[in-house]
Amino acid sequence: MTGINFIATWLPEEEMEVGDFFDLYAKENKKNKNLEEIKSYFAGKSGFNKIKIGEKYQLVDVFDSLVDKYIRKISPNLESIKYIIYTNSESINTTDEKRIPNEIQNKYKLFNASIIEINQQCGSCACAIALAYKLLESNERALIMSANMMHGISERYKPHSIISDGAAIMEIKGDNAKLQILDFQLKTRPYIGRIGFNKNLNMMKYCIKLIDNLLKANGLSKESISYMIHQNLNIEIYEIMFILLYGLTNTVFCWENVKKFGHVGDVDLILNLEVLLKQKVLKDGDIIVLFAIGEIFSSVNCNSILLQFTERV
Repeated sequence: MTGINFIATWLPEEEMEVGDFFDLYAKENKKNKNLEEIKSYFAGKSGFNKIKIGEKYQLVDVFDSLVDKYIRKISPNLESIKYIIYTNSESINTTDEKRIPNEIQNKYKLFNASIIEINQQCGSCACAIALAYKLLESNERALIMSANMMHGISERYKPHSIISDGAAIMEIKGDNAKLQILDFQLKTRPYIGRIGFNKNLNMMKYCIKLIDNLLKANGLSKESISYMIHQNLNIEIYEIMFILLYGLTNTVFCWENVKKFGHVGDVDLILNLEVLLKQKVLKDGDIIVLFAIGEIFSSVNCNSILLQFTERV
């Protein structure tokens, strides 16, 4: 059954504490009178502790090291790689960065692969997984390449997050994968009420309904969820949306990753799934929900993937 077969991630060694970040942010945004209040909130209730800064790194070199690691560990038949899916975000938009999947294809002679670029902002990875799930046949592979590299300080602050740098790759395999893809739901919806996801109860309810419909379509309920893999956003958003409104328990979430890594854009899902796998807590039959949103203009992409872990491979 088609599923996730390999994950590798990269985070820069350089870190910045949340307090230090807002001190620098204040120097560039002197007209903002609420910075002390925002700083106090992010250092406390939001769950953020530090972010990763990787401005000195070349993204093509980062992906080169990740793909080299993948090929050495998996030893795939390179002709079986049918797709290279590159998830693009607002910060990854220069000509040099857009050439990265082509450079990787040429270096590793992945000439049987078609390059696909996806831009659903931070919801792109989930969309890429769903696309690969539909495209792949038995014994075929897709390589997802996801990155988030920001420049400067000011653009890293959002009302729901502080943004880190990072990159990741994921192989989707047409068969014999322990993390099997069962189904997915991808929806784009104009904002209901205020623009922005932060404290927008209408949009939160819409996202909950999407996940609930995905579960019910597969004969499952919210009680079936073993783990929820989410983006590293303001924890208060998830407490309102998933615990208060939907009734999940906090044991299914990965709060600690918000604290340790910050919001690594579209890389979050791969990073948080890798952390879960390294913990070796998954049991045969466990249900995992991947959930991500991507905001574009006055609409939001709500994307969710349903996975099941199996030992019988």
